[in-house]
Amino acid sequence: MRDFILINNEYLKKYLGIVGFLIAVIGISISCFYLYFYDISLQPVGDISLLLWVSTMALSKEINKENSKKWWISTILITSLLMFSVIIFVYFL
Repeated sequence: MRDFILINNEYLKKYLGIVGFLIAVIGISISCFYLYFYDISLQPVGDISLLLWVSTMALSKEINKENSKKWWISTILITSLLMFSVIIFVYFL
């Protein structure tokens, strides 16, 4: 079981940016589709997808470094969560 977790952790480290990009493409596509075909604005979905893409790219770049800095990873995560909270607050409250 431990080997399975370690192997999946390496795959996650390697493909985190690609997963973020795919989620962003799906979210932005849904947002554009609903805007142009149904005239329903789903801008928060597109914004959250874009934020997720940028944060996963930054995390992937830092995690894959030989000497990754824990404080920089924490800064990226805290900033992403703060921006996610701001997006939710602005659009839904």
